[in-house]
Amino acid sequence: MPNKDLKLQDIKFKMCKRNDFLKIREINEDAFKGNETSPITFKVSERLHRTTIFIAEHDGKPVGYVYGMRSQVVPEEGWIRQVAVIKDYQRKGIARELQKRCIDAFRKMDGVKYIELSVKPENTPAINLYKSLGFNFSKTEPGYETIEIYGKIAIKDYYGHGEHRFIMQKEL
Repeated sequence: MPNKDLKLQDIKFKMCKRNDFLKIREINEDAFKGNETSPITFKVSERLHRTTIFIAEHDGKPVGYVYGMRSQVVPEEGWIRQVAVIKDYQRKGIARELQKRCIDAFRKMDGVKYIELSVKPENTPAINLYKSLGFNFSKTEPGYETIEIYGKIAIKDYYGHGEHRFIMQKEL
């Protein structure tokens, strides 16, 4: 458990390197108990998207990550697939710093014009973070049925039955 006086300066942020997928998996298992992402996904992502994947560590222990990827179908689109910080380290600015590094990485890529992400409608802390980083609610995503939730348009059943998501977008 971290010290209550932990400062963002105490956290080391780095771009993903070979075999960091094991660290990402460890964070993912802690943050998404019961809904973990396959370690194979992280291994493949480490190989294909490492310049948009960043890890946060405290005293050598992995405590957070952001997992971004560039669309192969729409090259001007970057996508933030996941952001996770283990519970004891949340609300300390780690997710914000990880996101900023990912956004900067996309900004440096030739041709990327915007970044999108999906978020659960009830995840107010994440929505507020994304809004503070310049993300806005997107109206729709082609090919998906929409539903209104909290006065905003969401993608119905985006991740399966009842798994609705807001899509948010940031212009670069």
